[in-house]
Amino acid sequence: MVIDIREVDAFLLGIKPAVYYCVEDPQFQHSRDQLMTYPFVNKNINLYDGTDFFLFFQNEDLKQKFLGQSKGVKVRSNKFHRILGETLGYPPKAVDFYVQCLDKKELEQLKVGMHYMGIHCSGSVVDLVENALWLWDTYSRSDVHSLLEVRIDSSFYSVNCKDIERLKELQDLALSTKAVHVE
Repeated sequence: MVIDIREVDAFLLGIKPAVYYCVEDPQFQHSRDQLMTYPFVNKNINLYDGTDFFLFFQNEDLKQKFLGQSKGVKVRSNKFHRILGETLGYPPKAVDFYVQCLDKKELEQLKVGMHYMGIHCSGSVVDLVENALWLWDTYSRSDVHSLLEVRIDSSFYSVNCKDIERLKELQDLALSTKAVHVE
């Protein structure tokens, strides 16, 4: 059976290493009592003003690692975004791309979304195959079968685990819709 796992469920099942929520997020509100039993940080992590954020971790070691990496790092800086993306368990190439987009907005036209096992992130269409393989290798479980959903612009496309041919088709489709040519 194929299931769609919400981010909070992936965390509560022990799949996702950390989750990051603003207090107004419905998933946070719905699961607040369960989430509050996990180690968390809620100071100096707000990505925007006007609301509070929480970063929950599977264990105290992950929390301490984050605190060590982020000590002295300015919130909202590129370095903070890199640390946060790595902490949340996103593919390394997706994290790299996101941080590059912070300085080079023109790169955003290469963005494709990826949703798998409660992991929701974006990356470059150029790295789609590598990012998908990383997600499959990192988060696949024998007791849960989930499709990879790839978002190109506003459309979603399903990909079975390790279906490289389908990924390459979607990569070609995405590149054909983008205004930039990739070398």
